[in-house]
Amino acid sequence: MVTSLSGEANTDVDNIVDAVNDVIIESESNIVGHTDVFLNGIRASVRSEETNLGNLTAEANLWYANLIDGVDTQISIKNGGGIRAEIGYAAYPAGSTSAEDLEYYPPAAYPNAGKEEGDISQYDLQTALSFNNELTVLDLTAEQLKEIAEHAVSDVTGGRFPQLSGMSLTYDETQTAREFSTVTDEETGVTTLTQTVEGERVQELTVDTDGDGTYDYTVVSGGELADEDSMTFSVITLTYIAEGGDGYPFPCTAAGGDCSELNTDLTEIMTTEDPGNSSFADTGTEQDALAEYLLSEYPDADNAYSTADSIADETVVDERIIRSESL
Repeated sequence: MVTSLSGEANTDVDNIVDAVNDVIIESESNIVGHTDVFLNGIRASVRSEETNLGNLTAEANLWYANLIDGVDTQISIKNGGGIRAEIGYAAYPAGSTSAEDLEYYPPAAYPNAGKEEGDISQYDLQTALSFNNELTVLDLTAEQLKEIAEHAVSDVTGGRFPQLSGMSLTYDETQTAREFSTVTDEETGVTTLTQTVEGERVQELTVDTDGDGTYDYTVVSGGELADEDSMTFSVITLTYIAEGGDGYPFPCTAAGGDCSELNTDLTEIMTTEDPGNSSFADTGTEQDALAEYLLSEYPDADNAYSTADSIADETVVDERIIRSESL
């Protein structure tokens, strides 16, 4: 067409396009897992409700932390705002343009990269978890865990909304939301997050203390702290929110102290325990955790991830984050 218009092809542009295509094909050809279902990372979903992609990446972080000798972590918490894209695609059925009719599918095949339908690639992970946050392990008392949960549901549709593993909560959005203030010391530069209004939204909170899929320990019941013994829980989270991102009141930021004294970064302690089956992301990061988890648990079509999301299957019932206006 360029020739027919008496023009000349811009080889610089062609070279750039070819180089970009080569990068995409290389990352799409690195297959790290397989899913039979659409993985919901849609912005409006991950910031307002439990999703299967949120569950999957939270589970991956928990599994990854527990690979480390001497680490016994029960809970994984991450912010929905850290999930930037879905893995899969949506399409209208023939003859419809109504959003209500959208159908949701696992990732499409990419023949040029050797990627088959349902394959999860390096490209998918780098797109969905584009921030590639580092991971941190820390301890929380029952009281601190309740405050974290209250903060997580204080701004439904905001980036702080949680995605969880090892923990289930029920909240009532009509109740008082937690509020906080941020104060930065001009001399030291230390920022302290201080609660100004105690949240009252979390009605029930239970923890799976031994990883068997049963929420066996009650932390909050009827909106009140039920943990008389103040049990301490080991939590894996993103370093971003562990250090106050999205206003999260984890211990080091609530106290305005040195986070290195309270938080343990997996980039520092994860060594030989990392399976090493994936190498495109740094050890101790969320992309690496998810890639290693997929390769271990859902590596191919014969061992595919198959838990549907409610956006694609209306019979799916959320079990980790439950919204209720009357209990």
